Amino acid sequence: MANKNAYIQKNKLVLDGLKALKVEDAIMGQFIEQAGKVFIALAKSKIRTKTGNLRNSIGFIQRDKSGYGKPIRLIGARVYGPYKGYHAHLIEEGTADRSKERKKNVTASGEKYAPNVGPARPFMRPAFEQGQTIYTQVITKLTTDYIADKAKRAGMTTK
Repeated sequence: MANKNAYIQKNKLVLDGLKALKVEDAIMGQFIEQAGKVFIALAKSKIRTKTGNLRNSIGFIQRDKSGYGKPIRLIGARVYGPYKGYHAHLIEEGTADRSKERKKNVTASGEKYAPNVGPARPFMRPAFEQGQTIYTQVITKLTTDYIADKAKRAGMTTK
């Protein structure tokens, strides 16, 4: 019975040690940012450009300070500062023909409105679908390396 208690005690020490090796939120946020660059690059490559405003606006979206330090990053079209990605949703989802539903069929100067149709040209959704495997591999490698290094510094042996 003493042998069983020693085994349980040894396992408890290992489990406590593994709990202490958890990845801190700030570090995990950095890992997410490093791996998330894959999505940004893929989304930018899928955008047809006229002015380049939308392509230049794709990146990590700044949030308020309430989630500071948490492992969450938002990727999309930015609309603050020098970024002008206001029309991202219109390109991603497209626009419908609304000309029949308009109350006015002509402008104030008497010109007829052209059909207001824009086909969907998704760039974010395909980028996320295409980059999932790479993102998962990068996150796994970064996290595994970090935990192995932390375990080594704590005196634990890893394979």
